[in-house]
Amino acid sequence: MLFDADLSLVQFSRLTSAFVDSSSLIYMDKTGCLGEVVSAIMLKTIPEVTEETGFTPPGVSVFTHSFPEHDTDSLLLKAAAGETSPIISEDKSLILRADRARLPCFNTLMMLLFLLYKKRITGPQYRSFYDRLVPIARYGEYVLRFGEETAVKLGAGPDT
Repeated sequence: MLFDADLSLVQFSRLTSAFVDSSSLIYMDKTGCLGEVVSAIMLKTIPEVTEETGFTPPGVSVFTHSFPEHDTDSLLLKAAAGETSPIISEDKSLILRADRARLPCFNTLMMLLFLLYKKRITGPQYRSFYDRLVPIARYGEYVLRFGEETAVKLGAGPDT
């Protein structure tokens, strides 16, 4: 199951690096949490992602490759699979493809929860980032419920 609070907490305990796609880089940048994420784990991406976003954030490693695929999602998935690395994405189809490849998958909301889990941010900081994320993200009710359930488990319920 992709959005399971208990499984996510187990995955958080092992998370040290991940490949990130364009949408998540943009969301993390817009919410202001990108620097926090980069300080907590090694973020990697591919040149095609930096071309799409128009920026290479400080601390994000760009993985060069010579894969024959042409679409960015396939290239990112291949790079992550080659290193057995998780993927951070907002793209439902990429998340499903990564899940089929047995790669852990996260989104920006999950990265906020990860920062809370690692005590890199406080409950009020989580809520501040969350309040900036939700209006720009296209998360369904299921994902938002997952976020609330996990935040409560981490001591950052809605009244934090």
